[in-house]
Amino acid sequence: MFLDHIRHSLRWQLLLSLIVGVGLSLVVYLIVVDSIVDHQVESSLDDRLGERANEIAAELSEREVAAGAVAPALPFNRSDPAYFEVRDPVGRVLANSGFNGTLPVPLPLAAPAAFDLRLPTGALGRAAVVRARPKGGGEATLYVVVAEDRRSTDELSNILDAILWIGVAVILLVCSGVALLTVQRGLRPLEEVAAAAAAISIHQSHTALPLSELPREILPLGEQFNLLLARLAEALDRERAFSENLAHELRTPLAEMRALSEVDVGSGDDMALRANVSELG
Repeated sequence: MFLDHIRHSLRWQLLLSLIVGVGLSLVVYLIVVDSIVDHQVESSLDDRLGERANEIAAELSEREVAAGAVAPALPFNRSDPAYFEVRDPVGRVLANSGFNGTLPVPLPLAAPAAFDLRLPTGALGRAAVVRARPKGGGEATLYVVVAEDRRSTDELSNILDAILWIGVAVILLVCSGVALLTVQRGLRPLEEVAAAAAAISIHQSHTALPLSELPREILPLGEQFNLLLARLAEALDRERAFSENLAHELRTPLAEMRALSEVDVGSGDDMALRANVSELG
């Protein structure tokens, strides 16, 4: 029943078309913006990790680092929540920031690079890798890995996503209200014309519908309706004229019939009455 009501209602069709169109546009916009925001948030985290890794790489390049003596040359701060590792080209860990275990870095190492991984605590993290050439190390290349818990970044992304979704929902509600008002205002002239058409009676055959407020798209319909009213008025005028002429033509014979009937009835002559009736017939 409701679908049939919508199918036969111009107001509902226009309203639903506007709402669906705006809703789809907002969803596409939300998906695009959400992807951009998530990318920017992750890029910001990658940049921060990359800067930390480059600081360590720069420290290694400025100090004399003997073979196997990488750890003393590293500016690790044990209170830092990030995880640091220095690895050789084959992936062996030469030094870290003092945590137990190793970071699950994909081998072979490539730099610069950024990727997700599981931290030794089991939390999901993000890591960045850069190259370092320690002073006094010849052509040897080391890789500095810096990792950090990414839960705060994910929480920020979730908050931004929630803000976006709430904003889209509010915009959709506002647009729905505006669409409803717009549709009602657009159909108001049509409703006024319908009311004017319903008020026309048989005694107002020469009345025409007011078309000044009709939209251009509906104006031809109103003009054709007025032409139909004009044709009906002409037909009614012809019928009235015909009826008046017929009444005038019949008035004299009927008066004569009545006079003869009254005379014959008064005389009591049935034969004369029948004869007069036969003559008039």
